[in-house]
Parts: sequence; structure tokens; C-alpha cells
Amino acid sequence: MDHDNLLDDHSPIIDELTFRQPVRDYLKESAGWSKFLGIVGFIFLGLSVLSIIFLAINMASLSSLGGGGIGGAFILLYVVFTAIFAIPVYHLYNFATKTQEALQRENQSLLVGAFSSHKTVFKFYGIVMIIVLALYAIVIMMTILGI
Repeated sequence: MDHDNLLDDHSPIIDELTFRQPVRDYLKESAGWSKFLGIVGFIFLGLSVLSIIFLAINMASLSSLGGGGIGGAFILLYVVFTAIFAIPVYHLYNFATKTQEALQRENQSLLVGAFSSHKTVFKFYGIVMIIVLALYAIVIMMTILGI
């Protein structure tokens, strides 16, 4: 298959999608999988919120018995990670729904919005990867230095 000619270059109209069929099929399939992953992500976010509520209830009962001093910090950390996880899930689902609608309506501006969300997902994961690599580098340096 000739991937260099997947886009029609002859149409300067901006409000009309001018993709050839293979690109439409790829986008449709990507949007379907993205929607599935977004829905599963929302389910996990809901389960995380329920876990936070149950942890808070259990930590409150432990603190009334004199224990669970570090529990508040753990719950706060759990809330922060849950909120951070919500960012890519939202944008992945947004990419999926806007892409599906753009393909149905043949609307270029919806597709632009979809790819804006798509970019945000990959930018988010890129930033997370930079942070993880930096932490690995710090741990390796501390190990080498014997700290």
C-alpha cells in the first residue's frame, strides 16, 4: 500500500475531510479503541474514588483508636494520583468521540479538536516519562555515589 498518497492534496477546502479510505478506516479503528480505553479508564477512576472514600472512612476509625497517623498523607497522595490519571483518560475519550463525530459529519474542525486531545494525551505521557527517567537517573546516581 502506498502510504505517501493517503491524503488527497488536490482539495484546498478546509471544512471538508479529504482522507482516502485507508486513513478513514485507521482513524475509525483508533477512535474505537480509544473510546474503549477511555471508558475503562473512567471505570478505574470511579473505583479509585470509591477506594479513597473507603480508605478515608477506615483511616478515620483507626485514628480514633490512636493509630493511622500516616494515613492522611497516603489518602492525599492517592487523591493526587487519581486526579493526574484523570487527565489522559478524559482526553483519550474526548479524542475518540470527536474523531467518530468528525468522520460521521465530515467536519474538519471537529477532527482538529480531536487531534488536539490526542496531542495532549501523548504530551502528558511524554512528561510523565521524562519525570520517571529523571527519577531513575537520580536513583542510579545515588547508588553509584553510595548515598
